[in-house]
Amino acid sequence: MDLRGVEKVDMLEQAGADSLHVGDLSGTDLRFVEARISNVPGTPMTDRQADRVVVDATGTADALMLTGSAGPASGTVTATGAATKITLTSVEGDQDLLTINGLDGDDSLDASGLAPGIIGLTFNE
Repeated sequence: MDLRGVEKVDMLEQAGADSLHVGDLSGTDLRFVEARISNVPGTPMTDRQADRVVVDATGTADALMLTGSAGPASGTVTATGAATKITLTSVEGDQDLLTINGLDGDDSLDASGLAPGIIGLTFNE
């Protein structure tokens, strides 16, 4: 996909188990990805299905940071420190999984700003 001149992508994943893979976007103009991952269309409810999100950092050293909080029905998780800021909304902590691939470089991940249990997390340095 040619992302020249595109700075933001908003995604709406509908009800059901979904997968989203955000690759290394350091060579593009894209700076923001926002995805609502557990939405049931037309309602404030979540889908109660396991969603999988994979985020690739860059090929250099990245100092990644995760923040997130839980709401009454779902939560929000934000990843910063790589080329693109990624925000996930409608996150279901007992269902959804975030995998971060550091790729090359001496990568670090600070998840101290992530509320406990908001999302399953795997970090592949």
